[in-house]
Amino acid sequence: MAAIFTFFAKEEKVYSGTYKMEKEKELRREDRMKLGEKRVVKVVVVGAGEVAKSSHLPVYSKIRESKVIAICDVNKEAAAKTSRLWNIPLCYSSLEACLDEEVPDLVDICTPPNSHLPLTLQALKAGSHVISEKPFVMNLKECEEAERLYHQFKCKGLSIGVIHNWLFEFLTPTISSIVNSGKIGEIQRVDVDIYARPDDSMIRDPNHWCHSIIGGRLGECLIHPIYILQRILGPLDVSQVFVSKRGSHLHVAFDELFAVLKSRDGKLCTTYITFNSPRRDFPVISIYGSDKHLFFFNSNLVVLGTLGYHKRARTLLKGFDNLRQITHILKSLCHHTAKRIFRTKRTGHEVLIADFIKHIITGSEPLYCFEEALNATKTYLEILQRFSDKNVKDSTFVTEVE
Repeated sequence: MAAIFTFFAKEEKVYSGTYKMEKEKELRREDRMKLGEKRVVKVVVVGAGEVAKSSHLPVYSKIRESKVIAICDVNKEAAAKTSRLWNIPLCYSSLEACLDEEVPDLVDICTPPNSHLPLTLQALKAGSHVISEKPFVMNLKECEEAERLYHQFKCKGLSIGVIHNWLFEFLTPTISSIVNSGKIGEIQRVDVDIYARPDDSMIRDPNHWCHSIIGGRLGECLIHPIYILQRILGPLDVSQVFVSKRGSHLHVAFDELFAVLKSRDGKLCTTYITFNSPRRDFPVISIYGSDKHLFFFNSNLVVLGTLGYHKRARTLLKGFDNLRQITHILKSLCHHTAKRIFRTKRTGHEVLIADFIKHIITGSEPLYCFEEALNATKTYLEILQRFSDKNVKDSTFVTEVE
């Protein structure tokens, strides 16, 4: 009995002070790891802005295997308001203060992109997985550092996820499936466009954070078409970049972009982004194959086959082609209506966050790996470099690879 008391006395000395706190955190983390599939992933959300409230917190409220234990924001009033609205137990003015007290499994970063890398490093050092909004980083040096961190902490069992949500909504998975099946033949060209109105809430607000990054609102949304193009064609090289200013917002340097890219096997692809459109429609995807052409616009998916030229029958052939288009549009309408009625429609955020939670719990391979996200980000950053403000002398210009 005396030996037992001596053992516990020694243990109390070893775990005294700060070391005791750190050891307790480590033990609590190990206990959670032993729970297996019954485990509830504890989440800390960083950023109490619109993207967190509209796209992230609603997702966690649907996932039984997750629980948001705290929210952090430099604006503590905003954090407190959001914590009350979503019944989140704790709020902090910084992630550092939060990690001193809490032991989250996952840190979800919903802040402007310039803060993503330092917040990611804080979370990883504290032993938490990270999932972050896009764009993940804003320059190539940060991209290299992110790659280093990924490999360093992967060895410790920690993962980084990036929310490239358009890959898993807007029928994009269906489009990828059609392309991969070979139904349209060999791909000849791909276009992914974004049409937005001048009254877009982000571009018209001079105080929005998007105007503090390279490219402004264009830089904020450009990553979307890039990762879609990469998913279809693989790694891309930038050939040409055109930008122009046509709108009336004085605080905006550019409001239109057109970029030409090329896949490693020589296939051309483009992206066009405008904030001067009379209508809001995105993404608009056109894939030209050797057998069929695929078009996705206004949430409608249309696949068209060969249309021959016969002088006498051309009107009839075009009529049948139009009927095929109408049939495909009606099919898309029925598809979307059924999803709305039966509430089976899921956003890209829902798919990616739920999958990342599953990855943390079970160790399964994620649907979207960090390496693919980082490759898309590198291509995105190369385009941004072409029209950084310091290199611009005129509102309209072109840069071209020799």
